[in-house]
Amino acid sequence: RNGLMTQTAYSVTGLARVRGPLGETPLVRLRNPWGKGEWTGPWSERSWEWDGLSERDKELLSVRVRNDGEFWMSFEDFARHFTHLDLVHIGPDDWMTEPALHSKQPWRAVLARRRWRTGYNSGGGPNFTDTTAMNPQFHIQIPRTSSNKCHVVVSVTQYYETQPETKKKKPLYAIGFAVYEIPHSMPRLTPQFVVDQKPLDVTNHSIAREVVTFFTLPPGDYIVVPQTNVPNCDGKFLLRILTDEQSNIWEVNEDNMVFRNISAEFLEDAVVLPDGKNLIGKLLIKYPPEVDVSQLQKILKAHWKAYLLEKPSLELC
Repeated sequence: RNGLMTQTAYSVTGLARVRGPLGETPLVRLRNPWGKGEWTGPWSERSWEWDGLSERDKELLSVRVRNDGEFWMSFEDFARHFTHLDLVHIGPDDWMTEPALHSKQPWRAVLARRRWRTGYNSGGGPNFTDTTAMNPQFHIQIPRTSSNKCHVVVSVTQYYETQPETKKKKPLYAIGFAVYEIPHSMPRLTPQFVVDQKPLDVTNHSIAREVVTFFTLPPGDYIVVPQTNVPNCDGKFLLRILTDEQSNIWEVNEDNMVFRNISAEFLEDAVVLPDGKNLIGKLLIKYPPEVDVSQLQKILKAHWKAYLLEKPSLELC
């Protein structure tokens, strides 16, 4: 309609306010990344509305339209024809490459590529009080010397397939994160702490590529816990934390381990060898009660298909 392409995401690249014979009009500059599908209604490239502007304004606004597929339209038409608007926060890299932003303070950005692993650090959401503290944890410290509240954006994106023809497409999990306020002296969340203290904020765990929330925090110490809705999910994720005030952010680097009743699981679902003997019982007889990391990896590599999803790494052992 009027040149716009349906089911297409346009980028908002600028705003302006012009004064013409009919008064003041707010304008929005948009761009179709595909370089086509330009607006042909009011304030489009050859519309009569431009005739009412001064030569200086016309020149200024035309210079700002630099790319194919970029155009102006009134804010009123923008609100009428578009149904969704996603807010994108500018990180330090974008700030450096865009001269128009240099007069503004850049947001600080921290990125971490991590993964949840069954039996290791996939502890589920806050409802699973015994294990949720075993999820990866990230500490946000907003200096108490600051009188300003800090605006924070937290985003968790899970790994997803981009090729539609992929035969074995990995399913998306219900993902989210929780934010806890903690005492300054606390190094990381504990199971007892999550039982006693409710989180400040918990996102709705959604089966989506990304879950993102914008909120405000006063000076203090906080823990962000990216998580799946239920424990024991294997998947990669990207965590992004952006702040607009001075802040210190680091990962809590203690070993995370979800302790389960492994012996009970083995008894219920024990692997029986062709000779009728239990595999675990045979291993206990064959090897000493204590083994080092290298020995354990060697043992598990020989029988990993019976109990593990993939070959054990030295880190896992």
